[in-house]
Amino acid sequence: MRTVIVTIDLETTGLNAESDTIIEIGAVRFEGDQVLDTYRTLVNPERPIPPRVTSITGIKPEDVVNAPRLVEVLPVLKRFVGDAPILGHNIGFDLDFLRHNGLPFSQPSFDTYELASVLLPTASRYNLNALMQEMELSVEGDYHSALTDCKATARLYWALWQRLINNVSVTTLRDIVTAARPLPWLGKLPFEEALRERSHSEASPATTPAVIFAGPAPIRSEASAAVLPETAEPLHWNNALAGLIAETFEQGGAAMIEAPAGIEARRAELAAVVQFAAASRAQVIIAVPNADQQSAVISTELPTIQASLRTHLAVTALKGRDHYLCLRRLETFRRRAPTSIEGLRILAKILVWAESGASGDQDDISLRGTDEYAAWQRFSAADEQCAASRCEAQTNGACPFYRARQAAQTAAITVITHGLLLAEGAADGDSVLPNSPYLLVTEAHRLEETATFTLSERLDLAAFQRQMADLGTLDSGVIGDVAALAKVVLGDKAERWIGRLQTVAATVADASKHGTVLFRTLADVLSAVVNGRDDTPAQARLTADTRELPAFSGARAVWHVLREFTGTLAEVLPRLAESIGGWADKISSDDLDTRQIIADVQASVRAAAQHLTLIHQRLRAAIETPDSNAVLWLEAFPDQSTPTIRRAPLQIAPLAASQVWAGRKAVIMSGSTLQIGGTFDTMRERLGAPQGISGVRELVISSPPEAARETLVFVPEDMPDSSGQEKSSAQRAIERAIIELSSIANGKLLTLFTGYSQMRQTAQAVLPRLTLGQIALFDQSDGTSQQALLSGFSSAEKAVLFGTKHFWYEIDLPAEALAVLIITRLPFAPINDPVIATRGELHSDTFADYSLPEAIARFRQGFDRLARVRSGQRAVVAVLDKRLVSKGYGQNFLDNLPPVTIKRGLLSELSGTAKAWLAHEPITALRR
Repeated sequence: MRTVIVTIDLETTGLNAESDTIIEIGAVRFEGDQVLDTYRTLVNPERPIPPRVTSITGIKPEDVVNAPRLVEVLPVLKRFVGDAPILGHNIGFDLDFLRHNGLPFSQPSFDTYELASVLLPTASRYNLNALMQEMELSVEGDYHSALTDCKATARLYWALWQRLINNVSVTTLRDIVTAARPLPWLGKLPFEEALRERSHSEASPATTPAVIFAGPAPIRSEASAAVLPETAEPLHWNNALAGLIAETFEQGGAAMIEAPAGIEARRAELAAVVQFAAASRAQVIIAVPNADQQSAVISTELPTIQASLRTHLAVTALKGRDHYLCLRRLETFRRRAPTSIEGLRILAKILVWAESGASGDQDDISLRGTDEYAAWQRFSAADEQCAASRCEAQTNGACPFYRARQAAQTAAITVITHGLLLAEGAADGDSVLPNSPYLLVTEAHRLEETATFTLSERLDLAAFQRQMADLGTLDSGVIGDVAALAKVVLGDKAERWIGRLQTVAATVADASKHGTVLFRTLADVLSAVVNGRDDTPAQARLTADTRELPAFSGARAVWHVLREFTGTLAEVLPRLAESIGGWADKISSDDLDTRQIIADVQASVRAAAQHLTLIHQRLRAAIETPDSNAVLWLEAFPDQSTPTIRRAPLQIAPLAASQVWAGRKAVIMSGSTLQIGGTFDTMRERLGAPQGISGVRELVISSPPEAARETLVFVPEDMPDSSGQEKSSAQRAIERAIIELSSIANGKLLTLFTGYSQMRQTAQAVLPRLTLGQIALFDQSDGTSQQALLSGFSSAEKAVLFGTKHFWYEIDLPAEALAVLIITRLPFAPINDPVIATRGELHSDTFADYSLPEAIARFRQGFDRLARVRSGQRAVVAVLDKRLVSKGYGQNFLDNLPPVTIKRGLLSELSGTAKAWLAHEPITALRR
């Protein structure tokens, strides 16, 4: 848009337009890249300004004492804006506040967040600061100043407009504008203007996804001569570990290896695999915990190992079907209007992404929140069971999944995730994995948890209604596609089919109505089990006792009605798909376009049938026939009015037995915490090792003794109890420790929490003091991605990092980035967690046999945050949990640590001791 635009930004006392108020207003009138006028004023909120707001905005209570009140400045803002289109970054937030305070704007508005989410499909973050950096734009002033943010937003918009007008094809512009027309999307206006401008000046070439993704033969991450310099420096690794892996691969059998987390163990594992694959010309599969590690192994670690060994093996990464874009489904959704803003945003993002030479891999596109991830699934190959020959024929080999699978079939080493290793065994149809007899599972102590997460299922009202909307009516969705196709292919004989489709559409409408009622009755079940709600999700296991509640009887009665509709659809849709396949006989063999549309519509109906059948089965399992090897529960966050139905596997051993162990010549499990109680027996059982397996090689590699001279563990003997009356005192002690130790260590501090609530509370409390010391705080409370947090923390001059959940075991940091680790609580899993509680019930002594060993293993994994990155540098670990000294089991945690120096003392001694240790000064401590 090349007209005059006004950008608005507000600073407020909070996020709720009904209970919070405005403290600063900024506005900029601009045209193109020229600022025409500016407006900025502070506003007296006539109430206190929270300290956290002051720390973010720099606006102090004394700054607004003499500022005008909101009622005085709103007329001025209205005159400044006039009738110009309004722009903002997350403009809905600002307009809600203005509307609530009596200033509604009627002119068009649009949002740089929405524009950027489509035009920058691979950006890691979409906040204003990150986008300015992404676009290499400078800012005038400090962020979170209203006028500064307005100027930045105007500059960002103009850069995005240039990208929109110059880089997006007319075909894609038209597709996005057509799809957006019925939806209240705040990115719509610039796309409409760009299409009008471009349509006058150029033709619109027909661009299809198959052409967009066309490229060379299957992509493999191959270690080429460019990657393997002849002067590569030799690497060193643990020969005992590498030797055992080599022996197991060569002679066959199984091995369990416990080795300290760190680069040396990883190098040994990878070196042994590379050497074996090179010598035997056999294919090896390596399973790692997650996509981040998969990427690191492929792009950095294996090339480095190959450079040292002078090998040139082809290696590749393979992911599940749901990670790859399906070109047929993309083409289908190009023809069919999306029913939600999330679906529209994903469609638009994918179309722009595809034109940029994208890989088609989900990990290469930025998805924000559960709604966008759910929307992606509708475009992915997750439900496609097509043969490789069909992919090759219909897309000329451009199908992203086909290319990845072909690469995996021919690569010497294929790297997969734990989740894919087990998910393929749970899925119907042929496995996508290469048929390799050699398997190395790294960080196997995490296999159960990662598999539980991957194999978990969820179904909420939004997903149910989304499926019903996708099925649609005679004028929309899958049913609408079939109706339109019938009129084209069958002509006068289409009326009989239209009548049948009308019946199907009526069944969909009835299912949608009764599904809404079911989830509302399940909310009553949740309320009957859970009394009161805080900022954590409410959860209720669907046990035999829960099913006896009167509220559950109501849910059962509704399900008995709903199942007739979902069951009917699950039966009718596959038959409909088969009938559509016969329509190809009614058209000319030369009409290839119509034949392709018939095939696409038939595939859409089959995919809808699979979705509907899965929904029917999940609801039946939750209400009627639960699986004995599954944990079922209801879950709702505070902002949810209806719950989500959750399901997770109770034990992964049966699946692991068939997918990990059976049919392989050699299986190796390695990890840092595979022993429980001094043996591998428990982990072997939980990871599904066959009962009769014999001759399992075992190896335990201890940390070097010099580690005791590097790491100090401080155990305060006077730490307050974090529960009961001492809770507030314990919290203050944690806050004080963070502030003091971050100052001593010049930032370089990681604090591990066991829950988000305490992490958010602590972040709010320490932020002002850290800011005074020019120490940045990176925490997960604002939804920033894990990778973005780690990148920001590592690159900042002085920074503190707060983490929970996966931060205990899933992050890698450079040695120079971390000097102090604070563990706020011993990481016992919450006793009310449905999966943990159900698994615990399988043991005669839940605490001793399950909860305690799990917590000790997690504690050790958190400790490994330092062990894996230290390189002769000193570090301090402070464990701020009274139970370490007050409970009999506390010593068990310390006994399971690698060699360290332990100091017991008073809280008042913590900062002095840490300072002395880091400065290599002597202290009195217990060394072991």
